[in-house]
Amino acid sequence: MLTGAGPYSCPRTYRIPVEADRELELPGGRITPGVVRVGDTVRRPVGAHSPFVHRLLALLESRGVTAAPPFHGLDDRGREILTFHDGWVPPNLEYRTWSDEQLVAAARIVRELHDATAGTELAGEAEVVCHGDLSPCNFVFVDGKPTFVIDFDRAHPGSRKSDLAYLAWLWLIGSEDDPARPFAARLAQLPVLLDAYGLDDRAGFAAAIEAEQREVLGDGTGIGADWARSEVAFVRANAQRIDAAALG
Repeated sequence: MLTGAGPYSCPRTYRIPVEADRELELPGGRITPGVVRVGDTVRRPVGAHSPFVHRLLALLESRGVTAAPPFHGLDDRGREILTFHDGWVPPNLEYRTWSDEQLVAAARIVRELHDATAGTELAGEAEVVCHGDLSPCNFVFVDGKPTFVIDFDRAHPGSRKSDLAYLAWLWLIGSEDDPARPFAARLAQLPVLLDAYGLDDRAGFAAAIEAEQREVLGDGTGIGADWARSEVAFVRANAQRIDAAALG
């Protein structure tokens, strides 16, 4: 149960009898499995990260950020209750063909999230609170446009640049060889993404992407480690091109 400690605390605890509602398992769950939809809500298991995430979502709601899901407390099973946003969520990273308009929409959402957390207690001495996992698979698309961002389980204090590097990696800078969307075409969209956000610190952007990749790689023994290693190698091999594109 949540208490009211802290300026962005969430004192609400809803005792909703979830047994009376039908649960629909939601796909995904790379970080947190067991996520279900109940009516117009999403129920997610909590963990060590949850108190910080709950305070973050309360802060975003208080500042009028509509792209993040409002947090409504805990249900009778101790799961967090979030507003469900209907739309399309990319099921995997095979959908790495995005229009300039979609990239601009995603970048502006992230800018709004960052600006709402800059200078707050949650950010601490860091620039902002980072989402930490800005994959396309954590955006809800409405009418083809990224409209909401979900899954804040990896949120943490950090830099704007690091979050944008992760975003750029998983939306654009991948090693796959797609004739319909070759790397050169995706790389040409990088300044579109960064301009839409308004990122000033773009020097060494390839190194920033690699740092995010290495966070995902971890000790190199987890699921997807081989893929992460190949992504690191790809960015290293194309670092000069990535840095040049980022600087425009």
